Amino acid sequence: MKEYEALLVCNVTDYTIECVVRRSADFWGDHLNRKFTVDYHKGAGLTPAFLFVQKLINEIELIADNKIINAMRSEIALRNKDKMLRNKMVTDSQE
Repeated sequence: MKEYEALLVCNVTDYTIECVVRRSADFWGDHLNRKFTVDYHKGAGLTPAFLFVQKLINEIELIADNKIINAMRSEIALRNKDKMLRNKMVTDSQE
């Protein structure tokens, strides 16, 4: 095994997947100005954002799609909750 290949052999944890998803969502929204979405119908992530994250993660180590989908769903839910709280704070401050 070549030295650089040995460096790529790693155990990607759920936390690692969540971190990659979080930073990917930042990049996807902030730099590409696109909506970070996942369509998890029938266990398939059918959106460009999912395919982007899948390709990025699978370059490091092959990870099951359901793990990526779960991390994306969690990140999207967290962002939606934060957005609702920010909107509520703005609305409350205007009253």
